[in-house]
Amino acid sequence: MEDAKKIGNIMAKNASIQLMGRVLYLITRVVMPPLTLHFVGLDEYGIWAASFILVSYLGMSTFGVSSVYTRYVADYRAHGDMDGIGALISTGLTLTLTLTALLLTAVWFLMPWLLTLFGVPNDLHEVARLVFFGTAAIMMADLSVGAFAYVLHGLHLMWQNTLVWIASFLLETVMAVILLFQGFGILSLLIAFGFRYAFAIVIQAVLCVRALPAVKIRIGRVSGKHLSLLLGFGGVMQLNGLLSTVLYSIEKVLAGRVLGVASVGVLDLAQKFPVLASQTFSAITVASLPALSHLYASGKRQEAAALYVRAARWNSMLVALPLGFLAPFAEPIMRAWLGSEQGLGDTPLLLLIAAVGYQLHTLTGPASSVHQAVERPVRQFFYAGLQMVLCAFGLIWVWQVWGWSLIAIALAVGAARVISSLVYGMYTERLIGVPMANYPVRVVLPGALPYLVGWLCYQLTGGWLSSLYADRWLLLPALGLIGVVYCVAVALVYLPLLDGRDRSAMAERLPKRARTLLERGGA
Repeated sequence: MEDAKKIGNIMAKNASIQLMGRVLYLITRVVMPPLTLHFVGLDEYGIWAASFILVSYLGMSTFGVSSVYTRYVADYRAHGDMDGIGALISTGLTLTLTLTALLLTAVWFLMPWLLTLFGVPNDLHEVARLVFFGTAAIMMADLSVGAFAYVLHGLHLMWQNTLVWIASFLLETVMAVILLFQGFGILSLLIAFGFRYAFAIVIQAVLCVRALPAVKIRIGRVSGKHLSLLLGFGGVMQLNGLLSTVLYSIEKVLAGRVLGVASVGVLDLAQKFPVLASQTFSAITVASLPALSHLYASGKRQEAAALYVRAARWNSMLVALPLGFLAPFAEPIMRAWLGSEQGLGDTPLLLLIAAVGYQLHTLTGPASSVHQAVERPVRQFFYAGLQMVLCAFGLIWVWQVWGWSLIAIALAVGAARVISSLVYGMYTERLIGVPMANYPVRVVLPGALPYLVGWLCYQLTGGWLSSLYADRWLLLPALGLIGVVYCVAVALVYLPLLDGRDRSAMAERLPKRARTLLERGGA
């Protein structure tokens, strides 16, 4: 039990620092789109958004490898096998460097088809070529020699990697702003993106060498045992990641193909807040895989199941905090963020649809960590397969009933995401011996309460906010004030739901002075 408590504390520390970093990241990502749109048009912004759809598919080439690093570095470290770690990293680097070189060659030759797929206007072909190939090359470098980030995860040193990540994206943001004002247009984002990853890769490599001084890494060294792991366990993760990427990007790819590249930009803007919020508050998921792997490797299955339940519950409550506000306040938020001059179109409704979908999708993270930790990654196909089937039926139905539109596409994909996430969560809890009723009552329901609080806040203030739509500089502080009231209200709703372990864990992470004051007050 002491080992489980120690691992839980490490996980909490990693998750806390991850959460801090992700909040900072959210702030920078919120600031950049309206500033970028001030200097470039919606078509160019759509090209930038489309390049990350391409990057997400290329990233699946090494997705399984990164999961193997995290899973087995934690396992080898628990057994003191430093030679195993060295052989794993060496084999992984050799495999990914070879694969990424082949993929970049393919991107170069497939460029005309990519320009057609995303509906890029003829006058922007040259810019699109630079952006597409540049982002692909940068991400391929990160996904191969950037593997040291995942090694740090496996060593439970995620907090170090998070600090590097924070420094790198802050550097990227500053460089992008400077270059935009210097007139580099959309290429400003590409150049800053490259500097960000070059900085991060170097620092992560240095940290790994310091943490593992006895480990020997040699590119070109291939271990048959570890190649089997990378192609076996990693291959299953690879295919599952590819399916997840298809489902994650299907609405943007389809919108770009049938409605033009500008529609990709509209969807990206509408989904920006829900995606960032879900990624920001899903830090517990990232921290749970090495922690669960360690406990399962030590034979502590009951402790691992308890840790999973807590991770899923806290994921639900934390992700719901921002999304419960975003959903009802979608229109005033989009007006304050982009300004009326950008033309909101359907973005408020698209934001609302995305909020609910990504809220429940985020809850699948701890479940997938369990299946990876017990070396049964194939179980994740249940979620991806179900979502794909539902998505296909939904898209066919809306096409026949409404025809193609951004709203119709988003509704079909969002409904599939919600239903499959709920079914997958209950399926996982049944497998690990947790009563199925636990999921809707202890995980989903707490995540639904902030939406109710947000809706009540909007009913009380929506009329007043609408009178401020013409002036975003009055609307912004008004939303901030309501947001503070909303957060306090959600905290009061959540407090009775916390059990003794939850409260103890929170108290342990309060500053010492705050704990002393609470103890004096009898809290």
